[in-house]
Amino acid sequence: MPLHVHGHARVEHLASALARDLAASSLDPFAVAPIVVGSRGMERWLRHQLATAHGIAANLAFPFPRQALDGMALRILGVAGGGPWWQPDDASRAFGAERLTLPVWQALRARAGHPAFADAAAYLDLAAPAQTGVSARQWAFARQVGDVVDKLMHDRHREALRWARDPAAAGEHAWLAHLLGDVGALHDRSPARVRERLDRAQPSASHTEGHVLRLFCLSTLGPADRELLAALARHVPVVVYALAPSHQWWTDLRSNREAARALARAADVGERSRVLADLATQNALLGQLGAPSRDMQAWIEAQDYTEGTGPAPVGEPERSTALGWLQGWVGDAAPMDTAMPPELVGDGSVELLSCWGALRQAEVLRDRLLDLFQRFPGEVAPRDVLVMTPDAQRFAPLVAAVFARRGRGRAADGTSLELPAIPVHIADMGLRRTNPVAEALIAVLALAEGRVSAPAVFDLLELEAVQTRLGLQADDVADLRTLVDASGMRWGLDASDRGAAGQPELDQNTLEFGLERLACGVLMAPIAPGEVASAEGRALAPHPVE
Repeated sequence: MPLHVHGHARVEHLASALARDLAASSLDPFAVAPIVVGSRGMERWLRHQLATAHGIAANLAFPFPRQALDGMALRILGVAGGGPWWQPDDASRAFGAERLTLPVWQALRARAGHPAFADAAAYLDLAAPAQTGVSARQWAFARQVGDVVDKLMHDRHREALRWARDPAAAGEHAWLAHLLGDVGALHDRSPARVRERLDRAQPSASHTEGHVLRLFCLSTLGPADRELLAALARHVPVVVYALAPSHQWWTDLRSNREAARALARAADVGERSRVLADLATQNALLGQLGAPSRDMQAWIEAQDYTEGTGPAPVGEPERSTALGWLQGWVGDAAPMDTAMPPELVGDGSVELLSCWGALRQAEVLRDRLLDLFQRFPGEVAPRDVLVMTPDAQRFAPLVAAVFARRGRGRAADGTSLELPAIPVHIADMGLRRTNPVAEALIAVLALAEGRVSAPAVFDLLELEAVQTRLGLQADDVADLRTLVDASGMRWGLDASDRGAAGQPELDQNTLEFGLERLACGVLMAPIAPGEVASAEGRALAPHPVE
């Protein structure tokens, strides 16, 4: 079964093609339709687009590439789990990078006396295999090695299996080869074995009938995932909705980094001049920003694929604005010396605004959007706006706070008007930012994993979920901060906790020390103004608490 590819420079057209394909599908309308996406932001936007096209968007699932590709491979091999094929079961999760940390650590400890593990054992201080507990260095090393093992089984499965079957073939990496075998690389459910079995499997409809693998606007896939996708296409229909920024052949354009490498490899002045001339004339936006799509497009062209059919409005972009001209310039892969018509310069369709600081950027963005909504009422709404930032963790709270402002303002003509809040949804923030309870749980686990310090306790008390559970107000947290500072709490639960961190087992300045001072301060007799309480003969000086 060949690949089916829909390519276009506009994501709206790809969403329309997907909507038509779903409407024309002969599958059970009550069955869940999985669509592979690269982010939760894309999922939310695509769900809205499909709901607009069909009037409803239900029974849709949006898995990420790895879980979808691996799940479909297991489906083809007839390994059915208890749930949908795109949701990994416990056997599949066991080979995830996070789950591999403990098996890797156990294997490292068990093989501490093996000659191939001499360097690792010396680095991790594993001379005594019967030792109890795990140091921070040992756990961090096991976690990093788990990531390497995970990548080997996914990205270089043939080499991973060869090493696991014959560790001597790995040479200086024999210790890693032994680990691959110890964590189960040769197990039938390991990613490496699944891909090996898939390569040998013959196409059959017994396990894949009625299933379609759809991938929407993935900017790129790694080489191993592309190879897996090609293998899946032999067994099940695979439809790729690919963003193609240019309709010209542009895979020979170099990014700045690639050009620098080419210059370093230049054999003579003539070759160096040719590289510089190509770099000076090529389309800079395509060369610098289009590398992920370029690699994906080059791979597609090397496959046996069919192009999508249907009334997709491909057409040329309108070039009556600077934005339209810029889109056409990229679409044509035109050289750098192509000049924009003078009448389009500064028409407002493309703007670069210089702002001082992140907060000011959010404020200027709000002002520009409010102006846009006022000038084009009914044509442009908040749902039509996408705000992109290189650092969502930094800008998301600023955008949310600034966009929520209300108040009086002035229009361009000087008239006074009421400025509304702009509704905003923050996407791609991760579990910690979108689930306050999960954030509190992760913070507590982080306290247990590292040194318990006063600043870490303050950070925990600042969380909304913790304040709600303990019935604390903002003023209460401020008072607690003052008391903790004054009590002398610095780090460590108690003396034994300090000892476990390799420090002297002293009780002073631990949390237990500070709490005892506060408790004694509550029980002590009131002190008159100007009087100093005597601490003579006491093991602990109380801190007065009003």
